[in-house]
Amino acid sequence: MNKNLPQSNFSLCLRGQENIVSTELLRKNNSVDRQNLGDQRELKTELTKSLSSSLILNIQALPEDSSWLSCSILFETPSKTYSFSSSNIVLALKPINELKRLKLELENFLELENLKSYRFEPVEPSFELNFEKIDFNEFKVLVWVDNANLEFDFYSWDAIGMRLYSDRKLLEDFLTQLSLIIEI
Repeated sequence: MNKNLPQSNFSLCLRGQENIVSTELLRKNNSVDRQNLGDQRELKTELTKSLSSSLILNIQALPEDSSWLSCSILFETPSKTYSFSSSNIVLALKPINELKRLKLELENFLELENLKSYRFEPVEPSFELNFEKIDFNEFKVLVWVDNANLEFDFYSWDAIGMRLYSDRKLLEDFLTQLSLIIEI
């Protein structure tokens, strides 16, 4: 077992919260006169429902090589789970611990108001996390998984993308999970 990790298997979960507006609302809004903005807001409140999504990174220490972590990516919605796993999706522990790097750089991104986006891509470019500030408390998180890397041993520009919206508290919870896993 890797000395840098408290256990050989663990999961990191980044939760998101997204409001979904029904297509009925969109049809009605397109036909409503702009003078009736108050009515539109009431209609939007009535027809909006909440959908919670989660990004889960399942990480496993490789007993044969203490320099790498194997990773699988799950994207969960209330009705579906999308799973991406391959022996090619990995995070490095040496020479740079990428979990520590992710934690430190994401903390920096949250603290500095002038930074509008942050991108994390491992040394082996099998996936990418993009964090964008919508405002101080709201964030868009994009996850790109290298399409070719899921099936073959080469990397491409083709990617499968997933998006969720999160808030500062949920990103801080994600950082707390990282802190529990690594020693900084």
